[in-house]
Amino acid sequence: MDRVVNNPNYHNDKERVNDLLVLLLAGHDTTAYSLAWILKELAMHPQEQAKLRSELLNASVEERYNLKALQNVIKEGMRLNPVAALGGIRTSSKDIILEATGKYPYTVIPKGSMIFFSMMSILQNPLYFENPDDFIPSRWENPSDDAVVAFLPFLTGPRNCVGQSLANAEMRTVLSHFCANYEFTIENEGSNTFFLTYKPRNCLLVANRITSLE
Repeated sequence: MDRVVNNPNYHNDKERVNDLLVLLLAGHDTTAYSLAWILKELAMHPQEQAKLRSELLNASVEERYNLKALQNVIKEGMRLNPVAALGGIRTSSKDIILEATGKYPYTVIPKGSMIFFSMMSILQNPLYFENPDDFIPSRWENPSDDAVVAFLPFLTGPRNCVGQSLANAEMRTVLSHFCANYEFTIENEGSNTFFLTYKPRNCLLVANRITSLE
């Protein structure tokens, strides 16, 4: 935020406020839903939750933030339940040629075409992810090149999510603390709902404080 406030390239404070509002919205509201999804998945998969907790407790508080196990859980939670499930729309800046492969014919997408892509269909595509409907954080230990390229919860390129750095920082901080100190169980799975964002509805978790911390 200091970089926005002190950036001389803004013409006035109104421009600064607009960008700060975008940053806060992109890095808070959607992050809260991502955290809810990840905690729900961990509650539904107690073995994965116990594995993550063991890694956290065997690391110092300073080391927990950058643990690979924590990053894997976050990535898998976002892959399985992308908050921006509809993806995005882009206008092609040039003709795009898709070679014929299998049942798909040779295709040309003309320059200027509006291209819509579904985040959910990409992140749960069996062409890129084995057992795509399952919560498997370990898949990110040694992911395929296709999986790495297909992981686009924040989109990519110069117009990617402006709040992704803040979102990642928040998720790592909150989850490292919660999962090291609390055990989560699921009382009610609730349902999934979508309006602008994909989020759990009426899901109820129970958090039990872990008293025998190492």
